[in-house]
Amino acid sequence: MKTETRNRTLAAAVAVSLLAGSTAALAASDSNAESADSSGSSMTSDQNAVSTPKLSVEDQKVSDNTVVIDSVSMAEDGYVVIHAADDDGKLKAPESIGHKMVEKGEHNKVKIELDESVKSGDKLFAMLHKDTDEHGSYQFAESGGKKDGPATADGKPVIKPFMVK
Repeated sequence: MKTETRNRTLAAAVAVSLLAGSTAALAASDSNAESADSSGSSMTSDQNAVSTPKLSVEDQKVSDNTVVIDSVSMAEDGYVVIHAADDDGKLKAPESIGHKMVEKGEHNKVKIELDESVKSGDKLFAMLHKDTDEHGSYQFAESGGKKDGPATADGKPVIKPFMVK
């Protein structure tokens, strides 16, 4: 009798779990509509669905000293930071040449104004950082790397190199 009751309880728990998963999948499929945020980038309507930070960026021409990051996914509020390359083509840090705050969620076509001019052939790095201290105030370089540190996926900072055309 106890085994039968335990099996019914287990079956009920599995059914509830499957139903909850189906409801979440339906909600996720309905969240594909995009809207524009105040920064001019677009974001999906379900901002809580992101669990792993990601970014995508392509080589690009730079106009008005602004770069465009194709897509950003953040599990928490943070920053898209642009770093220059050193003479060996490696990322210069902690200094950056531009950044933009992004809220938790998915964003497309994020525009970042650069603090320095760049030219064709320059290598840049887009990198995701967390907002760990004063909300909205990027302080990684100023703090010697103690605040607003890199966002990570699989234990590694999320970084994508790209070239200025």
